[in-house]
Amino acid sequence: MPKIYLPLAAIILAGLAALVLPASPARADFDPTLWTQRKLVTLPGEAGTLAYVTVDHQVWAASPDGRLQSLRLIAMSPGDGQPTEIGTQLAAVTDPPAQLEHAARPRFYNLASNQTETVFCLDAGDRPAAVNRLAIDTPSTSFRRAVQVEASDDQQKWLTLRADGAILDFSGDVRLHYHDIKFPTAAEYRYYRVTITNGAEEPLKITGAELALETPQAKTPVAYTTLAPANVTRAEDKSKWTRLTLDLGAENLPLNRVTLQASGQNFWRPIRILATTGVFESQRNPWRAVASGVFFSFSTSRYQRVSDPIRLDDCYTRYVCIEIDNGDNPPLEGLSATVEALPRRLYFPVDAAARQAAAASRLYLYYGQAEARAPSYDFARVWNVLSEQERAQVLPASLGPQVANPSWRQPADARSWLEKNPWAIYFGLSLAVLILGALAIRVFRQTQNQ
Repeated sequence: MPKIYLPLAAIILAGLAALVLPASPARADFDPTLWTQRKLVTLPGEAGTLAYVTVDHQVWAASPDGRLQSLRLIAMSPGDGQPTEIGTQLAAVTDPPAQLEHAARPRFYNLASNQTETVFCLDAGDRPAAVNRLAIDTPSTSFRRAVQVEASDDQQKWLTLRADGAILDFSGDVRLHYHDIKFPTAAEYRYYRVTITNGAEEPLKITGAELALETPQAKTPVAYTTLAPANVTRAEDKSKWTRLTLDLGAENLPLNRVTLQASGQNFWRPIRILATTGVFESQRNPWRAVASGVFFSFSTSRYQRVSDPIRLDDCYTRYVCIEIDNGDNPPLEGLSATVEALPRRLYFPVDAAARQAAAASRLYLYYGQAEARAPSYDFARVWNVLSEQERAQVLPASLGPQVANPSWRQPADARSWLEKNPWAIYFGLSLAVLILGALAIRVFRQTQNQ
């Protein structure tokens, strides 16, 4: 008898497991019913074989992961309306590498280390040149250190050029080596003082440094995309911090550059930039520090300069908080902030299908599909091997207003029956335990009788 009931219990447990596990989704081609939004794409009037569209804030806002994986360029056939997917390549527009104007190795002196920091000085001579980069020479490996760089003409009064620099070295399977500190162009300063924070680590072995001036190769700098905040609030607190909180108006917007403006002159204030998503300052979405720097403006007979914008690696957010440390000074007047993103472009070939669809106003950019995977196109590989001359011939296309995709349908609920009715899981497990318990008792009694 037990041989009959034991397989029955196993079948019950297997059935419960099958109900709990959902079916694996099939990998399918583009289905217009799954994308929520679209924009009409208009090709440029000039003849060309390559074009691009610039991703705007509406497309970012509809991309829940901030990676734009759902972007699909679709040419709808004017006849039967069948979609044809056109290969694309998404890329951020960046400045080309800087060009080295001049470099020199100044006199290296006053090297000293203690338990917390290493300090050394550089003497650029009585006819110093303007510089904006300092490279530290060290044979040490596998480290990461914070660095501060100051400049002076008399070694008495020091001006901080960079308060939040960093150097690092990773000597593993892949070698990562970054010993450069970049800062606003110095106006012919003779002396430089470098402070390296060691913390609890062994001091680095410093053998010298190089001062250099680098300038952008591009005649025209990259035009950043300005993110217009939907709301800006300013607050002062007793600890003499000024806080600007910006609501960018949409989730997952990229943040790459922050520029501060104020009406006064001759000030120097450390700043910190924080970001969060969702409802800010909540326990589920706390502020996180994403960048720091110095906001300054000097206008004297000796030195006239304002601080450069603070640059960030890709930071996807909605809310931005800029904290300004006023020290013992009054808050700055006329304070404002401009937040910007590097433009993202979607490049694509202008083939016969694209031209035919565009002529009939049937070429669309679809987006807003949270479950979409990153596409894999041959064109992405082709784009990577194009020459600079070929890329320079790419023409800008334009995006129309955002409209709801008329073909979108609410996706069917792919959950299993037990996922929709979780109470049944506990009921089924309890029933299985009772059955197994009854079988165990029955077996025990039969054994005793024998």
